[in-house]
Formats: sequence, C-alpha cells, structure tokens
Amino acid sequence: MLACHPGLRLVVLSDYDEASVADRLMADGVAGFVVKQAVGMDLLPAVRVVLAGGTYVSPAVHSGGNSPPALRAGEPPNPNL
Repeated sequence: MLACHPGLRLVVLSDYDEASVADRLMADGVAGFVVKQAVGMDLLPAVRVVLAGGTYVSPAVHSGGNSPPALRAGEPPNPNL
C-alpha cells in the first residue's frame, strides 16, 4: 500500500507486542505501531503524533531484552518514511 501511496501515514494496531515486529513495520514505512492491549491509552496519542509528522511506538512494546525499541512516541519524523 505504501508503494502505491508514498505520502500515506499508517498507524498499525497489532496483537503483537514484540519490538522486532514494530521495528520491521517501521522499517517498511509504517509511521505508528500500537498494541491492542494499550489501545485505550495509545491510539489517540499515536494518531496525533503521526498526523504531526512524527513516529509512534506503544510504550507497551517489549524488546525481549534490556534495550528499548529504537523509536518512541514524539521522536522527530524519519525523513525516509
């Protein structure tokens, strides 16, 4: 979809809370990643951040290790998205 609509800003809602899933989607051009378990707290902030040109990853995303995911709410937009 992003290949056909390069200016489209997508927010994905997912059952998965692993950082590897979020990282893969973000690398593919998704602007936001919200886990369903946190949709009540994260969906509106995600939409606001993405509409403002930023990227968003739910704080509930688990890295599976000690390091947090590379992208977090409110970070400056990635010019490659």
